[in-house]
Formats: sequence, structure tokens, C-alpha cells
Amino acid sequence: MIGESACICLDVQFGRIAATAVAGRNVRSWLIEPLPDGLLQRFKPSDPAATGRELRAMFDRWGLRAAEVRLALPDGAVVTRVLDLPRMKDSELRTAIRYLAEKEIPMPLAQAAWGWAVAGRSDSAITIIMVAAWSDVVGAWREALAETGLRLTVVEPRAMSLARALQLSRAIVLETVDEATLMTVLDHGGAAYSFETRCTDADDLTSLIQRGRRHLAGATGPGAEADVVFAGGLEEWSTAFQSAVPARDLLNAHAPARPLGMAAAHLLPALGLAMKGEMKRAPESTFPLVNLAAVGSQGRRAGRWSASLRRAALIAVAVPAWAVTGVGIAILAGWHIALPFGP
Repeated sequence: MIGESACICLDVQFGRIAATAVAGRNVRSWLIEPLPDGLLQRFKPSDPAATGRELRAMFDRWGLRAAEVRLALPDGAVVTRVLDLPRMKDSELRTAIRYLAEKEIPMPLAQAAWGWAVAGRSDSAITIIMVAAWSDVVGAWREALAETGLRLTVVEPRAMSLARALQLSRAIVLETVDEATLMTVLDHGGAAYSFETRCTDADDLTSLIQRGRRHLAGATGPGAEADVVFAGGLEEWSTAFQSAVPARDLLNAHAPARPLGMAAAHLLPALGLAMKGEMKRAPESTFPLVNLAAVGSQGRRAGRWSASLRRAALIAVAVPAWAVTGVGIAILAGWHIALPFGP
């Protein structure tokens, strides 16, 4: 039995539910089960009440008990942007970020759940990671998880949970479950690119890794180095690839540690969500938390900005020397968009 201080951390990739129940610094129990066909449509519950009942039944079968739940939202449901800005005061930064969100998030802010965090600083620049999802997607998950009797406290992009679990802010992560292989290209702890396909041999994997390197170079510039991580069914293949590391070798760097017998497949994002020590509300972190469950109020009101504030925001961010985040650059910064399928 897990006490009321426990949380359940969920990943819903590959048409399955992977969950860990964590209390303090320990994983107490976990599950991996397929979700019924049609339960999710376009990354959200098609019937929130039915989804919640199904999840509650799974938790009961496996003995997962907690007071709160955290969710890794599939990267296809999230837009991630990395912005390199000139150094400025925190008050100016907040003004600039809000203006950028109004201008650049590709959905009306009244219909978006969005947030941001500082991902790095230098003497002359600040790196920001901004994420956004449709508020109805987050709302449907909130409704479904309310059916379980648990309190939804964290919703973050799956890639950010993945990065935290592996303790890698830049990497090419390949996960295979059954016949599906998901590649997530991580940059600054978020998704620069995500792509799901089928790999049948080493040549397919080599081609997929090369594709990931091209997307990373497009996002960060030529010459960017990245670890290649194999997870799930691919872990045993890592010996055939000189540059690849099995996911199991990177876990247990931070609590909660992976218990003996707990497979790395599926459970990486859930473990990342459970790393409470890495999820502080500090203004900056190597693996920042951008919690879409807590930022709905930011997306409900676009607000009115005076002409002077708009000019200040534009001056702060529209400096050509800092608008160099890679391929697909807009005037201010480059979108790193995670897509479930791509060219």
C-alpha cells in the first residue's frame, strides 16, 4: 500500500499506458498495459470518462495507489520552441516572453496551455524553452484523470520527461516497442524533432540516426554532438552501434532509481516525471519543468500591451545576432516542432 504522499507518473506512447507509483525516493510499483482501440484520438481521450474508468481499473489491478498523478504528454501534441535572447532583466524577460507568445504560438492563446522556463544563461544571452498545447487536450486529460480520483499536478511534454530520466539535454533517443520505433531528438531538454516508423534491420536504424543528426544540425547548427540512446527492444542492439548507449546504463543517476526487474522500455518518461528533485520551480535548471497543468491562466487572457511595452519587447528580442537557432528561423527565434510523422 502506498501512502498519500505518493504520485503516479504516466506515459501514453505506443498505444499503451506505462505508469510508475513513486513514494519519496522509491519506485513502489509499475505497470505496462495496452489501451483499448479508440480510447485516444489525436493524443487526447476520445471519451474522458471511459478513459478514466479504464485507468482506474488498471491501477487497481496492479495495486498502484497515490493522491496525485503526473502525465507525459505525447510530443505530437506539443509545440516546443527554443529562443536565444540577449541578456536582460527578469522583468523585461517576462514582458518579452508574453509578447512572443502572443505573436508566435501557432494557436490562439485563449485556446492554449503554454509555459516557459530558462534553460541556460551566459554573460550575454539567455536560452528559453517555451512549450504549448491545445487547452482542450490538457482539459480532456484533466477530466479523464479526475475519474480516477487522483489530482492531476503535472503535464509536461514527453521529451522533457525523457531528457530528465536519461540526464541528457541533447541526444537522439530511439525506443522500440513491438514493431514501432520512435525517435526523439532532444535539444535543451526538449523535443527538436519526433518521428515514429518501423525499423527491421541495422540499415534502417543507421538511416534513422542519420535523419536525427540532420534535424539536430538544423536546430542547433552544423557540428552539434549528441549521444545516441537505445531503449526498449533496441537496448540489446547497442553493441552493434559504436556510438549508441543502452538506456539502462543511464538510469539511476538520480532518485528514484530503477528497481531490479523494472524494464527500461516504456518507463523512461514516467521515471523522468517522478524525479522530484529535478522538478523544482526554480527559475532555471538543466532539465526545466514547464508544467502545462499549471499554466492555463496564461492562455486564457491575451491581455493588452501598451505601445511602449511592445516596443520594449521588440527591442529586447528582435536582435539579428540572437535570432540564429537554426533551420526554420522566424524573425525572433526558431521553432523546434515535434511531429508524430514527418518527411
